This record gives sequence, structure tokens and C-alpha cells, in this order.
Amino acid sequence: MNLTVGAQVKTSYFTIKQAEATMKQLALKTSSTESKLAFQSAEQLLTLIKDDLQQQLIYLAKEETQYE
Repeated sequence: MNLTVGAQVKTSYFTIKQAEATMKQLALKTSSTESKLAFQSAEQLLTLIKDDLQQQLIYLAKEETQYE
């Protein structure tokens, strides 16, 4: 099964979004300050990646409409 680049980016976006939410939940549940900081740091990094993927989806959506 061959996915288009747009479909692969969309799949990646939702995977990262889920991981971001998981890091947030883990940060809220832990009592360890060190763990909380690690989870928050990971969440921030995932947010940056998610935002970049979202911009890529917007770009790809514009590109795909040019070829229809």
C-alpha cells in the first residue's frame, strides 16, 4: 500500500499529536520533579514538530489542488 506524501504527513501529525497529549498527561501524573521536567520538555519538542507538520499539511493541500 503506497500512501501519498500528504497522507504520510497527516499520519505523522496525528501520531505526534497523540504523543504530545501522552507527555502532558504523564507530566501531570508524576510526583517526581525531574520526571515532570523531562515530560514537559518532550511535550514542548513534540509541539514544535506538530506545528511544523501542520504547516507542511497546509502547504501540501495547496500543492495538491494545483494538480486537480
